[in-house]
Amino acid sequence: MTSTIGQFFAESNAQPPDTLARIVYEFNIDIHLMNTKPFAKINHLSYFEGEDEILLALGSVFRVDSVLFDDINKRWEAKLTLCDDENFDLYGLMKQYATEIVSDRVSPGYLLYQLGKYAKAKEYFQKILNDTYLTDSEKAHCYRGLGTVAAEENDFDEAYKNFEREFELWSRLDDEENVMEACKNIGNMLFYKGKYEEALEYLQTTGLYFRFNNNVMEYVRIYGMIAHIMGVCQRWDDCLMCYSEQLEVRQRELDPDHEDIGITHANIGVTYHYMGKYEEAINHFQKALAIYRVSLPENHPNIEKAKSNLLASELELRKKKT
Repeated sequence: MTSTIGQFFAESNAQPPDTLARIVYEFNIDIHLMNTKPFAKINHLSYFEGEDEILLALGSVFRVDSVLFDDINKRWEAKLTLCDDENFDLYGLMKQYATEIVSDRVSPGYLLYQLGKYAKAKEYFQKILNDTYLTDSEKAHCYRGLGTVAAEENDFDEAYKNFEREFELWSRLDDEENVMEACKNIGNMLFYKGKYEEALEYLQTTGLYFRFNNNVMEYVRIYGMIAHIMGVCQRWDDCLMCYSEQLEVRQRELDPDHEDIGITHANIGVTYHYMGKYEEAINHFQKALAIYRVSLPENHPNIEKAKSNLLASELELRKKKT
């Protein structure tokens, strides 16, 4: 097949910005290979008359033969070859892949969830839970999937029930890592249900677990939820301590203009405002606003909220000084 069409599409738009690049892929497919994912020429189905098109099955794996930059046309050109399923490298890849995903009987439900097909994902998880050959581990992943779908639909009661079932199964299997994941999910749902004292116990336990296991980003995310609970309970010093620790880690781990750093500054600003420390609040609202203006579109709600909070603290400071 000709490469003209691919080159045409690669050059059909304006020169991309520095963060993007043009690339043309050249696929080498040996039609004599017997053990590959299916592929077919579908010219007769093409929307564009006379255009050559090849349909490749999902899961097709290609070996990267070369990636070179074309200085004349200012684009990358990659050459790939379709792999035989019995190829040793492919076998190793699939073996590794198998250890990183949920069992094949459960993973389609997660795929449906990732595609935003929540009703179909829920239906799939519920259907295979009736499979008598399902292991306890697979059942636990099903309940996690059902809980996740329910949470996306803001049905926190249903999500909570499913995460509790998941927790019971992982506890029976003595799987500490997944027990902690289930605890985190239960704590999250209690938080969203407004049961803050109950949520606090779960979140503190899982927060420490993730901290000691070097998952610092998950640890500080949980600490942000704990900070919110401290704020609801008007324990402002504890609230400020949690947000300050979150800020320290995020500033160390993320880009300086990352939105999450702005969110933490904004939350610290709110905390200082309620503590009556308006100058500190103004300082953090200004920092949040500066980050938002770089990382978010101009009309983003976080920008408007930061402006409103900044104005409120400035007004209170003026009242305090008069």
